[in-house]
Amino acid sequence: AAALPLEDVSANLIWLLVPGLLGALVVLCVVLLLLPHQEEDGEWEIGTRAALQKGQYLQHLTR
Repeated sequence: AAALPLEDVSANLIWLLVPGLLGALVVLCVVLLLLPHQEEDGEWEIGTRAALQKGQYLQHLTR
């Protein structure tokens, strides 16, 4: 395999990292928004699971 120029490698890394970081930020925002309102553990678990699934789904779409 031919060695890729450094610029191509860094550009590819950025495109791989950005969706992951955006997904993590979205999940974090959702969790922070839900946190004050969720009092029961059951609701909190469901909300967290839904947020994580949504984040994974968004990451899957951006790949």
